[in-house]
Amino acid sequence: MTPQPSSPYASRREKLAKIIGDDGVLILTTPQLATRSHDTHYPYRTSSDLYFLTGLTEPEAILVLTPGHDEGDLHLFVQPKDPLREQWEGTRIGPQGAINIFGADQGHSIDDFKTKLPSLIAHRKALYHARGTRTDLDAIIDHTLSSMRTNHHKFAYAPEEVHNPAPLLHQMRAIKDEHELTLMRTSCSIAAKAHALAMAHTRAGLEEYQIQALIEFHFQYNGATAPAYETIVAGGNNANILHYTENKATLKDGDLLLVDAGCEYNYYASDITRTWPVSGKFSPEQRDLYQAVLSLQQELIDACATHPTFEEISNLYALRSVELLKDLGVLKGDTEDILAKKSHKLYSPHGFGHWLGIDVHDTSPYYNAQGSVQLSPGHVLTIEPGLYIPLESEHVPAGLRGQGVRIEDDILITHNGVEVLTHECPKSIHDIEAITGTKKDTFTI
Repeated sequence: MTPQPSSPYASRREKLAKIIGDDGVLILTTPQLATRSHDTHYPYRTSSDLYFLTGLTEPEAILVLTPGHDEGDLHLFVQPKDPLREQWEGTRIGPQGAINIFGADQGHSIDDFKTKLPSLIAHRKALYHARGTRTDLDAIIDHTLSSMRTNHHKFAYAPEEVHNPAPLLHQMRAIKDEHELTLMRTSCSIAAKAHALAMAHTRAGLEEYQIQALIEFHFQYNGATAPAYETIVAGGNNANILHYTENKATLKDGDLLLVDAGCEYNYYASDITRTWPVSGKFSPEQRDLYQAVLSLQQELIDACATHPTFEEISNLYALRSVELLKDLGVLKGDTEDILAKKSHKLYSPHGFGHWLGIDVHDTSPYYNAQGSVQLSPGHVLTIEPGLYIPLESEHVPAGLRGQGVRIEDDILITHNGVEVLTHECPKSIHDIEAITGTKKDTFTI
């Protein structure tokens, strides 16, 4: 990776620098390594916001963006070069690498952060700092501010205001640039093909975790660093547990299998859900339920093409869910009354979708000062309607009990409509029945 000054990272920093102005300064830090057990750690993942501005993935890093500073706008504090540590833990970029590779105006050892901080934030009115990522660095920043404010003879003044930078950064992250979209298309393609592979290998007698293993193998084999979230492989009534991740049950003929799995490729997430019959053929009742959800999903995708607000799509989802549940014999009564009482929430408990990007539940708000956010070109979101009929639902048709269906795709809002980024993943009844169970012997890729 060579994010030089012409890179999208530099463009993002320039945009942010204009927003915070010459009287502002931004500090972002990376999380610390987290102990898994004794002397081993969980796989490290850097701060999404810091990655968005630099492309830097190394632990123990601090970004200081101080527009108009005499020594340059971007200061990166990183781990110093250390041949002995690097022999055990891998190469460090070092302060010079922060300049040469990541486009910093100044590269520093993280050990120098405390001493250099006062000169970087002096004469600034506003400090943008997200507290809580590193409590040890929070303490350094707090102590520096306090010291500067009580030693006016040494410093003209310290920042008078401290703001959370999240609203600024997350508003920027809401609209994806072409660099991001290229990565997201790759992430979506890898995940789509993993689902198709899982369908092809599905058969009764397998364990849920075997399907999970196959999917996650495909992710990493094709360049994704990790699942974007805990993979859900839910056979039968397990699909009615929305965040089911135990993945230990045996797949049975006659059951549906709901799989919610996405990968992270160069830090960008995909998020796909498909539901298919273990036997390879939907029962009549399963077919009706699946087709209802599929038709609803397509209606929601089509509606997004006209750039509605998030709330308008949410309201459409609720209305159509109620109507479909009535058609299936799950609910009875007046639609408006059902909506008012939220009776449908037992069977349609979650929203229609969410933003997607560096974080699988990306960080932009759904409401702002003007109200519900309007879907605009560059927004990427999931469309994931679901209908779930718990096994104990005695008043519904017997063939629907214990069935849960969710269908999820990732879409890009464009000037001309919608691009389905996960289009390679089968979802029509015909395509699902044609592929499911076609590889019966081994887990070959």
